[in-house]
Amino acid sequence: MPRTFEYYRPKTRAEAIELLARPGYHAMPLIIHPKPTAPRQMGIDAFIDLSLLGLDYIQEAQDGFVHIGALATLQEMKESPILTKGTRMLLNRAAGLVTGPGIRNLSGLWGAIQARSGPPEVILALLALEAQVLLLGADEKQRSISFPEFYKMGKNSLHKGELVLEACLPPLVAGCGWALERVARTPRDEAIVAAAAVVEVKDGKASQVTLALAGANPLPKRLPVVEKLLAGRTFTAQNLQLAVDAVQEQADPLGDFRGSPEYRRAMAGLVAHRTLQKAWDRASNQETET
Repeated sequence: MPRTFEYYRPKTRAEAIELLARPGYHAMPLIIHPKPTAPRQMGIDAFIDLSLLGLDYIQEAQDGFVHIGALATLQEMKESPILTKGTRMLLNRAAGLVTGPGIRNLSGLWGAIQARSGPPEVILALLALEAQVLLLGADEKQRSISFPEFYKMGKNSLHKGELVLEACLPPLVAGCGWALERVARTPRDEAIVAAAAVVEVKDGKASQVTLALAGANPLPKRLPVVEKLLAGRTFTAQNLQLAVDAVQEQADPLGDFRGSPEYRRAMAGLVAHRTLQKAWDRASNQETET
């Protein structure tokens, strides 16, 4: 006999937390990943529909921080004018690369940041932008965690009953450039290797660099070794080659039907080079204009 699932649609955050935190009971939010998983493979007892909790917003605060609610859809992120300025375009571009509009209208921020497989672009963008994730726990206290730490922790990133409220992007900074590059079998296919970068240029040198890469390791990740190597330097051909070498040394790819480990390692260097160069060029052009 087919297994049945319980369904709840709480009207308050406290009610949602209580349902998710029930001991001896496996409930999960009704969220859809960019690469959806069949419910019967999740081993859960109940779905908690959070659609009445007002978590579908994209807002810019007076202090310049951008707040993206956990249920804001990828399509809304693609269309939001707030995400068309400066380095925020990185997230705008990433959301638009996730499958077609059908899934983008169903899958929200929460689903995208908890996915451990499927399109990696939104995760890369949030890693490179150094986003923060705001959580609400069973004690109704909020806590903030950096997105790199949140993603690294995987299933352990949320305590039982905890809600993801939003992701927060820092204010725009002058002299910053961004880039997102990928290699795929077709323009709409899932990326074999992809990279996202943000570069801040001051006085002709990179004052800060963030680089995130997917496809060269089991999961998307930041590359702090490469970031430190480039900080304080100009992006000459020689320095970029040093970065490429470091990327390939850090790579530990798994092969699959899309590409062998050797191919992924080679593409990791190529995609990282393109991404860093484009981010540098954008940032340098801004500095020249100011």
